[in-house]
Amino acid sequence: MKLYRKIIFLLAASVGLFAACDNDDEVNYEKVVVEEYTDEIDVYLKEHFLDKYNCAIRWRWDDKFISVDYYVSPPLRDVVIPAAQMIEYFWVEPFVESSAGGKAFIENNFPPEIVLVGSDIMNENGTETLGFAEAGVRITITNTNEYDLTDKTWLMTQLHTIHHEFTHIVHQTYKLPEGFETYSGSKYTGNSWTTISAENAISRGVTTPYGTTNEYEDFAELVSNFIIMDKVTFDEKYAVKSEDEINEEVNELYDYIMTEKHQTVIDTRSQAETEARDAGKTKAEIKAAGDLAVRNLAIRSIVGARKTLENLNLGKELIKQKLNITKDYYTNKFDVDLEKLRDIVQERIANAQNKED
Repeated sequence: MKLYRKIIFLLAASVGLFAACDNDDEVNYEKVVVEEYTDEIDVYLKEHFLDKYNCAIRWRWDDKFISVDYYVSPPLRDVVIPAAQMIEYFWVEPFVESSAGGKAFIENNFPPEIVLVGSDIMNENGTETLGFAEAGVRITITNTNEYDLTDKTWLMTQLHTIHHEFTHIVHQTYKLPEGFETYSGSKYTGNSWTTISAENAISRGVTTPYGTTNEYEDFAELVSNFIIMDKVTFDEKYAVKSEDEINEEVNELYDYIMTEKHQTVIDTRSQAETEARDAGKTKAEIKAAGDLAVRNLAIRSIVGARKTLENLNLGKELIKQKLNITKDYYTNKFDVDLEKLRDIVQERIANAQNKED
């Protein structure tokens, strides 16, 4: 990995986001060395991370942790302890509290190194990296200078990054659940994921466009989204719809089109009536031509909608199957209940939004 030799402060506009992950086998990792700590931040980090989990949180600027391909700024001193507390509250403690297995899982697999970056990481191609895991020994967390637990967008982005990258450490250490990669097999897109819509990704049996990169990103996106999304939201987005639900959705679309509240429907009627008028049709015939055009539009729309929903259902079924084997994998291999883990994380997200401790 090339090393970055100076700090470049970010003065660029926002661009498209993605959670990039570096799975380099050759990481510039240095074993934690115990030394005397006098700075209050270092004392806190030693007590809460180094002593408990043998994890060093790197917060002072050190260019060996960031690739030459990235443009970043370091974390502000005032956000380091709050960022560390966020890691404890939303990552470490939920695992510890979920089960005896969860406690052992964290103790055995917590990364020996966490790097805090103050800004987003901007790439030369204009995209943004939200964090990455490296060879099972280091996780880099970005944008800590915007720390605000009451900002749900910021918080959810941080939690998605944390749990996504920790999931990478899981498969880097223990491999994927057996057979996981076979469900969406040929449907992965590699670097073409940026051209994939959210709907297209789901139809491929993957929770997000970025997850279509490969089976490893698929696994990390599935686990992180399951943990950070509340059950209602997750099910609304990914649960398989019944035939009755599909029929209800299609019928609602048909009724909506027939009310002619959408500009496309209005334009369709107008065009049909204009053509009939220009052809010398009677007033009744003109209205009938408009009615027929709107009805045909409604029929075409619901046929397309049904096909889309059925394709999505095929993908959602794959997501369901992958989630089931993933839950079993965590339960049988680590004694970690992902359902209970999610409940704890969700309660803490709600507390943060309500400004509760």
